[in-house]
Amino acid sequence: MTGVVVLGTFLRRCILRALEQVRDVLAPLLITGETGTGKEVLAKALHEKLRPGEFVHFDCAGLPEPLFESELFGYKKGSFTGAYSDKRGLVELADGGTLFLDEIGDLPLHVQSKLLRVLQDGRFRRIGEVKERKSSFFLIAATNSDLCSLVEVGKFRKDLYFRLKGRRVDLPPLRETPGDILPLLFKFLSEMEKSPEITAEALGILLSYSWPGNVRELRHFASILPGEGELNSRNFPYDFLEGGGRYGDSRGHLTLKKRLEAIEKSMIEDMLRKGATIKEISRELEKSEVQTRRILKKLGIDPKAYRKG
Repeated sequence: MTGVVVLGTFLRRCILRALEQVRDVLAPLLITGETGTGKEVLAKALHEKLRPGEFVHFDCAGLPEPLFESELFGYKKGSFTGAYSDKRGLVELADGGTLFLDEIGDLPLHVQSKLLRVLQDGRFRRIGEVKERKSSFFLIAATNSDLCSLVEVGKFRKDLYFRLKGRRVDLPPLRETPGDILPLLFKFLSEMEKSPEITAEALGILLSYSWPGNVRELRHFASILPGEGELNSRNFPYDFLEGGGRYGDSRGHLTLKKRLEAIEKSMIEDMLRKGATIKEISRELEKSEVQTRRILKKLGIDPKAYRKG
């Protein structure tokens, strides 16, 4: 899983679990989770492992309803006012690759029926055409909505829902996976070529904050940090410390034991990413190899996932 281990531990486990679900048959996959939990990151990682073609991303949220069909299925020149040339839709562009439909719960019902047909037999028509075309792609759908509730109120097709829910990965909010905070932060800082020194004070704030914006908020936080020097409370936005009582509140608070475990986990994973062996990690922990393996198991770390190749 080289190239995936730089992600947070839980997100990496989600990728491994999803790979097991779709490795043999590329049936649709549904990813659920709050806004900012990394649904697109997971979708791209799966595409890179499974499909040689294009990764085509379509955000269903906020698009005017009349444009959905033309964006997804394309149109023939002259089929409506403004159709000055033929246009390939995203379904056609995704042939041989992956179509990622973000916020699929916002897809209009009449477009849902057309999407269902493509999933069933791989056939579709551009707007204004009689000719049928074919497209074979891996569909990954994502949502932060409860699709089952949308089905109950008639806003989402039951047959499409059943088609999607067979293979599903639920991404938890970042506040429920504190062991991912530091690995992800270090990943983002590395991408931005930043290397600030994270003090004990900063660690306490990072691990106590509830991260309501999840991975997306963490990435933004990394973007506003200085490139070097000490990271302490002066570098944190006001709402981390005071606003809304989120720092240290009942939703985001971690005991000292949990904070120490998160720090230990992050440091061990960093060593594994750099190629350290169990023997070398044992030496740093001042433990036997047997004790070290027990610690890794307790922290949910699988050394095999960090092996190259």
